[in-house]
Amino acid sequence: MGLNFSIGQHVGFNIWWTEWIKSVQEDEIILHSVAILWAIWRQLNMKIFENEQLSIEQTLCLVDE
Repeated sequence: MGLNFSIGQHVGFNIWWTEWIKSVQEDEIILHSVAILWAIWRQLNMKIFENEQLSIEQTLCLVDE
């Protein structure tokens, strides 16, 4: 999904999103967008129920899981 960075390396979400949109085929944008929303939802649940705070980079890595 275009996630070419290491945890701890700063990645601006706007830059990542723009580059990701350019790299994804049009028919895959909905599927990948759902995966991103799922990762954000999962991160929120981890924060609320497991008291675990993830960085933006770690949250984006959940998309690949």
